[in-house]
Amino acid sequence: MKTYLTILLILTLSTPAVAVSGYVEVEGGSQNYGRIHLEKGFDGFDIGIFGETKLAGFGRRGIIPTGIPVWQYYEGFVRVNITDELSVKLSSYCKHYLSQSGRMDDYGGLSASIRYEWGD
Repeated sequence: MKTYLTILLILTLSTPAVAVSGYVEVEGGSQNYGRIHLEKGFDGFDIGIFGETKLAGFGRRGIIPTGIPVWQYYEGFVRVNITDELSVKLSSYCKHYLSQSGRMDDYGGLSASIRYEWGD
């Protein structure tokens, strides 16, 4: 648990201190993941990034706790807010497998999605 909290603290302190919303998350258990999501809102649209890494476990480099990554997923996006409830999101993404995964089937592309929200 101490390792998770240390990683979370390091990632939180390394996030830019500007008007950007987002989160940093480390998940442990039978599956280990690290995630970061940052986005900046403008008048009528948002720009953001999302990154996720699956970890095979945790180790150390000297005194610094580190994750052992299997794959990394990156996404950059622009979300256009048509109304308060309706938005369109355009994304560019890539999933990259690292050598320790034993897989070499990286992929990436472009995607578009539409989102409608309701309720409180």
